[in-house]
Amino acid sequence: MKFTIFIFLCFSTLSSAIYFGGGGSGNSYPSESHYDGYDGDYEPQRPPTYDNYGPPHRPPHRPPPRPYPAPRPHPAPTARPPSCPKGWYRTQREYGGWCMKVFAGTVDHPTAEKLCRAKGAVLSGFRTKTEINFVIGDGMSVILPQPSGGVWVGVKRVPRCIGQHLTGTCNATHSFYWTDGSANGYEAMKFQPNEPDNKGGNENCALLMISYGPFVPAEHRLNIGQMIDVPCSQNANSYWPPGSKPRQNRAYVCGFRTQGYG
Repeated sequence: MKFTIFIFLCFSTLSSAIYFGGGGSGNSYPSESHYDGYDGDYEPQRPPTYDNYGPPHRPPHRPPPRPYPAPRPHPAPTARPPSCPKGWYRTQREYGGWCMKVFAGTVDHPTAEKLCRAKGAVLSGFRTKTEINFVIGDGMSVILPQPSGGVWVGVKRVPRCIGQHLTGTCNATHSFYWTDGSANGYEAMKFQPNEPDNKGGNENCALLMISYGPFVPAEHRLNIGQMIDVPCSQNANSYWPPGSKPRQNRAYVCGFRTQGYG
């Protein structure tokens, strides 16, 4: 029995040697050294990074990007001209802005000057017809319900014409001067026809005539927007000749330069 087992083991060993030997059929596998497939140690290539290759390079044919243009500086805002207080009218004169306002008051000329100074202003003269038209409109709004009247204006008789009637040198444009320190010229120095006549010899101040219509119905017709000469002491309680009440003083106009003379 043992001999039989020994013979079988020898035969099996010999058969295995023949089957796996070099002389077998073409089913033998190539050596591992000639295998080109995946061997288990392959690592996929990673994308290039700055650490591996340094900073990226631009293609030589592409120019570098242009820098963004510098922002344009915004223009400085235009300074607005100084304004007048609420309710005051602003006009532009040769020496800067001028504020005007009409106030009701049946006072004489010296008192009107004091009242304007208390407001930081002076009795105002005129530079243009536009300023006169403002005083007519503003004046009528403050003397209501009166239909007409006179407004004290910043003018006085020049010293050489005091006591003088109308002459070649003391005429309608050269008998008075503006006292507000801003108005100049004779464009707005408008007196009634045959005025300033200095009828009483002491008419050294002037009133501007205002009314709803084109005329003031006094003892003789007076044009609105033109002046008459009267005594500086005249007020609404003073004696006015019969029929002259429609022209009596009922207001005064103040004015001042805007801040900075703008």
